[in-house]
Amino acid sequence: MHWDLLTAAAVLGLFVGGRTNIAVAAWLAPGLLLAAVAELAPLTGALVAAGVLAVTAAVAFRGQIPMPLPAYLALMTGGGLTGALPYLAHAVASDALPAPVAVLAFPLVFIALDVAGAASSPFGVWGSPALTQHANRPLLQVAALGGGGVITGLLGLSAAALGLALANAPGALPTLVVVAAVVTAAHLWGAIRLAHAQAGTSVRVAGLVEASAASATGSPLALLMQDERLDDAAWERVRCASTAVLADLVARTEHALSGGAQLVVWAEGAGLVPAGHEDEIVAEVADLARRYDGHVALALAVAHRDGPQHVDNRVVLVDPSGHAMLDTRKARPVPGIEANHTIPGDGALAWVDTALGRIGVLVCFDLDLPRLSRQAGANRIDILLVPASDWPAISPLHTEMAVLPAIANGCTVVRPTRWGRSAAIDPHGRFVATADHVGPGGATLWADVPGRRVETPYARLAIWASAADRRRAKSRTSTPSVV
Repeated sequence: MHWDLLTAAAVLGLFVGGRTNIAVAAWLAPGLLLAAVAELAPLTGALVAAGVLAVTAAVAFRGQIPMPLPAYLALMTGGGLTGALPYLAHAVASDALPAPVAVLAFPLVFIALDVAGAASSPFGVWGSPALTQHANRPLLQVAALGGGGVITGLLGLSAAALGLALANAPGALPTLVVVAAVVTAAHLWGAIRLAHAQAGTSVRVAGLVEASAASATGSPLALLMQDERLDDAAWERVRCASTAVLADLVARTEHALSGGAQLVVWAEGAGLVPAGHEDEIVAEVADLARRYDGHVALALAVAHRDGPQHVDNRVVLVDPSGHAMLDTRKARPVPGIEANHTIPGDGALAWVDTALGRIGVLVCFDLDLPRLSRQAGANRIDILLVPASDWPAISPLHTEMAVLPAIANGCTVVRPTRWGRSAAIDPHGRFVATADHVGPGGATLWADVPGRRVETPYARLAIWASAADRRRAKSRTSTPSVV
């Protein structure tokens, strides 16, 4: 075993994804690891790779996955073992096949694991190799062709070619040259696509983050994350916080509308309101929408005193006539404490046609789940509203992750974010505007965003995939039970 290559792969692996991501590390670390274990028996080499992958991922993603330490370590261990499968496939293929063919084994298994993992993991695309390239706008354009899997494939292809070259495999150098040409062509195509992007009509949007507690644990929402019925003191704190927060949001919504915003969007759960009073705040904001001829997406945290599901995480879109055009819930609360205390939605993207274009709504974590995010392409959404709430360990990464679905689905993404980075992202993945929320004060995102979508091959594939999802769901619900 080549200890120098193994050490280099492990060091670089600490910067693949996670909190301290360095894009180039994702191009080099897998190839170095492949070469480091090339002389070992395939299974032994795969187990060594599994250990390196598990340890480096555990360090890289520390603090980003909300779960107890034993469960986190178990998840990382399982991820390491699963992640070693491409290394095993590469070792077997390189022993039996010429380099130009063997080079395909690693990326094919790499893509399969990425796609299957994103579809089956409760955390969606978190950990996807494609996300390591979130700042590489030319490369990211290939997501329009087939989603993040195309980027993962290019990373895997490069790793396999580098691994073969470092291991001095016969025919490896010409293979490396061909792979380098493919990766270069992908970058050039992306650069050309960006250069020819058309501006089109624009929509003036404002994203509002409420004046709130300085951290998630200090928020009144934290009181709702418990199993028991809230006592009188806790419920009174929720009611008082609601009064102050809603007054601030209504005033700032009016300011935004009077300042020319055609669409105002609140951050996830910004409108904390006791159950039974949500219609009152919707009516108050609807009056503003009528007065200023604007659209407002109210992101509400409807608080229920009885547990365990204390929170109804809703978004209500009001049009200039004051009509509530859309009323939806967060489809998939984050696994763990949020899922335990939040009423889940129906698992579908809600959308409506407006004068501003076709507007869709997903809430924060929903966008990380391909089954949900691809519905933006399948339903030909122009502007996707993603009210969000993050925490320091995942910001600004979580906002940067929104770039891929914007490109793949060809839609604008507007993501006002509490305790993180708010952003407006155009259909080519470019940040139109950003605003950071830190401390107890509020934040406002202003942006002129494209009002029309860009057609993509991925969106056409999403139409087929979403239809297949509906057929499977119908099949499950229509299957008669056996008594």
